[in-house]
Amino acid sequence: MSDFNLDLSKEAQVSRSPGGNRRCPTTGELKRNCKCRPCIGRRSKYKGQRKQRDARKGIEKVFGSAGKYSSQTGHEELWRTRVRVEVKSGAMAKTVDTFYRNTKGQSDQAKAIGDTRPYVAVAMPDGVSFGYAVVRLDHLDAFMSAARGE
Repeated sequence: MSDFNLDLSKEAQVSRSPGGNRRCPTTGELKRNCKCRPCIGRRSKYKGQRKQRDARKGIEKVFGSAGKYSSQTGHEELWRTRVRVEVKSGAMAKTVDTFYRNTKGQSDQAKAIGDTRPYVAVAMPDGVSFGYAVVRLDHLDAFMSAARGE
């Protein structure tokens, strides 16, 4: 007779399956709740990849395809678009989001009725002679059309 055991509980079956081990090997907690460094790093990596994928889709609507294969689209450094892109998520993007929301709120209060122009936030830091333009990714197409005068 074989060593194959059909009397395993559901928990035992899930823990033995390749993708089913949802517990941290270090702490034994569920990976989504675990606070150990490898689990935090894994969640950060997956979140960054998810945000990068969403950003690529928005960029492709305006600037064309980033690549045909996953090896070309997996990292923003390899995207074959007309612009260079670096995607950030989490705490690194939080200050930009706060800046954009605050300036947009101020602009919306002063906006005339019927004004349909797309919004762009511009940051002009002290000590430099240039500024930064921040546009929401889902408004990028409208912004580019307005910039071209269409």
